[in-house]
Amino acid sequence: YSNQINVGSNIKLGTAGVVTATSLITNGNIGINDSTLNALNECDNSTTITPVFSIKGSNENDQSGVLRLTRKDNANSGSAIYNSGDDGGLILRNLDSNGITFYNGIARALRIKPDGLIGIGTAVPTHNLDVVSSSNTYIKLMRTGHTPVYIGALNNGDGVIEQTGHFRVKVGGNERLYLDSTGYL
Repeated sequence: YSNQINVGSNIKLGTAGVVTATSLITNGNIGINDSTLNALNECDNSTTITPVFSIKGSNENDQSGVLRLTRKDNANSGSAIYNSGDDGGLILRNLDSNGITFYNGIARALRIKPDGLIGIGTAVPTHNLDVVSSSNTYIKLMRTGHTPVYIGALNNGDGVIEQTGHFRVKVGGNERLYLDSTGYL
């Protein structure tokens, strides 16, 4: 490595030595407005992780801790990822009007169109939720501690609702059909 600079400790870049804007930690980790890259508790609080790359806003109310990905030919396009104090969670925002697509390996797994339509297994959802598969397709609905209800489409095109317990059909809040688990109406 003929263009390598060797430094024995962390490198901190900032304004007149007062504010550390960027930190290059000796283990290769990078911090922006974060000079320590302290370990974080995992969601289950049983383990900790140390970030490899960290961006912090300058205070709890700003969104300067944004990771923005843009195309070279259009600086107003791309995506932004940040944590919003207003919404209290992670924001994944498409700066274009193309929606958001999640991939699993090379396969498109989930698509959220700009109008809010969601497609699982399809790139072009036309309803609030479209689930498309080449085999039996089911949506599982379950209240904690109870048996699930499966709503699906079979390979032959038939629709199906499966339930191991009793089944009720309500219209306008009133029970109109009751089928017990033995098959009696």
